[in-house]
Amino acid sequence: SLDVSTHQLEQVAGLVIEGAHYMPSIAHVVAIHAKDDEPFALARMWQVLVQQTGWETAVFRERADAVAWVRERVRAKFGLEVPVE
Repeated sequence: SLDVSTHQLEQVAGLVIEGAHYMPSIAHVVAIHAKDDEPFALARMWQVLVQQTGWETAVFRERADAVAWVRERVRAKFGLEVPVE
């Protein structure tokens, strides 16, 4: 089990939000792969907390889905191809 408190999650989200304010012109695409229930729930909470950054975020249970989403979003946003691993 993960030992992460809501307060710690809020602190991490706060750092992300603060960083986003220093680099507002940089667009971010963030995918989180969280197969198990507890990490998935924490990732979803983080996702809600950082919404105000304007970053595109998504949480996936399957790694292949996360990779496919990142590849599609980077192609659409930046016109770049992310190499297949």
